[in-house]
Amino acid sequence: MMDEFYTSRFREDATSTTIIFNLFKGPTRALEIQLEMASRQRHVDLPEVWVMCFNSPMEKEYAAVFHGRFLLAYMATTKYVLLVDDDKTIDDTTVHDYITYMRKQPGVWGNNGHLRASNFEGYKSWPVVGYDLKKVDYAEQDYLSGMWFLEQRWLEYFVKERPPSWATAEDMHLSHVMRKYLNLNTYGGKCIFDHMLGRGNKVANVPQPIQSLVYAETVEDIEDFIEKLQACEPTSVVPWCRAGPTAVVFRGAAEQDVVGLIAAADKLCSLTSCEYLSVKPKIKHPIRHFNMREGYGQHGMDIPWQTAASDVLLSLTGVLNNVMPQLFFIPDVEHLRWVEMPSSSKKNRLRIYHDTVKLALQIHLSSRINPKWDQRAQAALDSGDAFPALTVYQWRSSIDDPSGQHAEQLDLL
Repeated sequence: MMDEFYTSRFREDATSTTIIFNLFKGPTRALEIQLEMASRQRHVDLPEVWVMCFNSPMEKEYAAVFHGRFLLAYMATTKYVLLVDDDKTIDDTTVHDYITYMRKQPGVWGNNGHLRASNFEGYKSWPVVGYDLKKVDYAEQDYLSGMWFLEQRWLEYFVKERPPSWATAEDMHLSHVMRKYLNLNTYGGKCIFDHMLGRGNKVANVPQPIQSLVYAETVEDIEDFIEKLQACEPTSVVPWCRAGPTAVVFRGAAEQDVVGLIAAADKLCSLTSCEYLSVKPKIKHPIRHFNMREGYGQHGMDIPWQTAASDVLLSLTGVLNNVMPQLFFIPDVEHLRWVEMPSSSKKNRLRIYHDTVKLALQIHLSSRINPKWDQRAQAALDSGDAFPALTVYQWRSSIDDPSGQHAEQLDLL
């Protein structure tokens, strides 16, 4: 009976794998060959084999955007999952080879991938490549295509946040959440591919413009920060006067004015030129703020404290690890005013959330960074660059600080 229950606890040398073949419109013979190879895997436990069939009447609209493969893999009970499209072949050592690479470099593995570049010729514009296990013959990619190998337990984070659009294929979303929440990169054959706008700043080697993040609980927080920015003089030395491109991060919870927060955040972004683009070139999805969508955006219920606070902790740490801001601004909770809803099951809301934000900042500052690859050589030489260089300031509202000069630097370590 216990075999039917999932556990993420496996021996280090475990090789159990579920292979999922995605049948779209490939020939029957192709599936026969895939199934035969799956049954002949060497040097590993005999894999479980699942087949997922796609036969949508809307094939033309969604030919390059599959959804559902990784949700099926989420239900596997093996240590690893290997997902294979019907235009890819495997041999009798594919699982063993991927496990070998995984032990050398944990991450999402596949045979073909994409890198974000300055031009765009098409979704499928890559050469066919292979691996040479005798040497390091792979490169970091933004996301993969056609084949994915990873630890099954990592898929907990695939469902952590929803893709921003239908145009965000699940292969993009997978690599995005792996890098954002687990600091795990994506690897494929050693080739360069031309593909524009992978997943915003969560890409292998493209920088983003954001220099500062502002945490806000209310619209008034953002408006007050904007007021301070607009009062800056050329000779001002207060930290927000050198904030540069600045984006707002907020919880996006049921008790907040989310529409107002977004409008105010977009105004601040416009003033500081923080915008950049994400997803795919046909849908220019501008990033102007970070809505953590506490409780997965469920506005019809009061999310329990343990769920709400842990959600904010995980989401904010992920944003920090990927944006890598130089400055972070947080309002002084002692000088904020918040009226609890009569029906709320929580109290001390601001204090607990601000303590959670500070804990996320401590975790970020104490975690080794996952830099873009052209920065890694220098980071390896300079041990001081191995951890984030972030300065955190706490500010008071203009009502409590009419001069607009009070900025307390927080020592979180």
